[in-house]
Amino acid sequence: MSQQNSLSLRVAAVGMDERMRCALQLFFQGHCNNSCALVHEGSAEISIIDLDGYKSQQLLEEHRTRYPGRPLIVLSLKNMQLDGIVCLRKPLNPQQLLAALRQMKGQMADQVTRTETPEPGSGAPEQSVQAASSSAVQIRDNPPLAGKEQRTAQSTHVAAMRLHERNSDAYIGSAPDIDPEDPKQVADAQYDPEDFFQGYLKRALSIAETENRDVRIGNQRGSIRIQRQCKTISVGMSENLMRTLSVVPVMNGAVSITRLKGNEPLLASAERHLINSDALLWKTALWASRGRVPCGTSLTEPVYLRQWPNMTRLYAFPHVLRIAALLIREPHSLMGIAKVLSIPQRNVFAFYSATHAIGLTGSAQRAVDKLFEPATVKKHGRHGLLSRLLSRLHLQ
Repeated sequence: MSQQNSLSLRVAAVGMDERMRCALQLFFQGHCNNSCALVHEGSAEISIIDLDGYKSQQLLEEHRTRYPGRPLIVLSLKNMQLDGIVCLRKPLNPQQLLAALRQMKGQMADQVTRTETPEPGSGAPEQSVQAASSSAVQIRDNPPLAGKEQRTAQSTHVAAMRLHERNSDAYIGSAPDIDPEDPKQVADAQYDPEDFFQGYLKRALSIAETENRDVRIGNQRGSIRIQRQCKTISVGMSENLMRTLSVVPVMNGAVSITRLKGNEPLLASAERHLINSDALLWKTALWASRGRVPCGTSLTEPVYLRQWPNMTRLYAFPHVLRIAALLIREPHSLMGIAKVLSIPQRNVFAFYSATHAIGLTGSAQRAVDKLFEPATVKKHGRHGLLSRLLSRLHLQ
């Protein structure tokens, strides 16, 4: 068994945002061969605490009070020295963090050995046996299901996953994977958002923001009111009508955008509710794309996220969190994502279309970029003719 595999640690990530947690999770998968896992603070064996966040020192003290004696690793952009704590400076070298985890594992093993080894003549073997029995009982607090119960639980999980996938077909479709070398298949996997309700909604939101006025979008059957400088939208149309308008290109006159002067009411008020503008754009983009990407999108060039999508208010289709976790760590091509995660391409294409609609794709400086240092590129020992000439000119 390799040293990485022997780690087997439950780790709590304290004071970290979702992107940094995902970066750590990918580190555990790649460098630790999945032998380490992120868990809740209460069930962790060690904790890794980021000291560059808001009230980080207070967070550290509270954590040490709740879990006295727990091994700690602290991360910071500054050089730090704390008694009894392993301090690592960001950006981290992966081997540096791996060495710290091995050190923690060794300390825990030594502590267990000292605890279980009785002093001669102390009569402690009985106590050790009792302690071991107590530990065994604690470990078996949640015993694994067996026999029929286990099969029932597995069947329920599979059924739930299949139901979720069927429901998601209304948003991401059921298109098969394509061959990126076939121009026709690539063209069929693209759509123009401007031709769909998604594009009309985007324009209406832009008018409300840039002209600082209320805007209404819709038709006689239902409409949506967008208040100036407001992320909340008042929807006065049914879900079925919105989906009907979103899945096919908009015909002339089917949807209108109206600049409002006063408090004109919604054209239909039978069903009215409030929704976040990003959540509405996300949904209409999924309906329009149905597992496709916007025109002009490269399927082979790397893409990445500006930030983690707020999935508490967005529709979560299958594999959305896995895709986000992969992209938040480092750029990948759309075809590469599907291959790495072994998932249908339509899920990846739908994710990109939805994140592109709400402006989450593109270049950004993220806090997670400071967690691990980039891999160094070794220079070639032999220099070209041009570089040698430039070097001589520089010396002269």
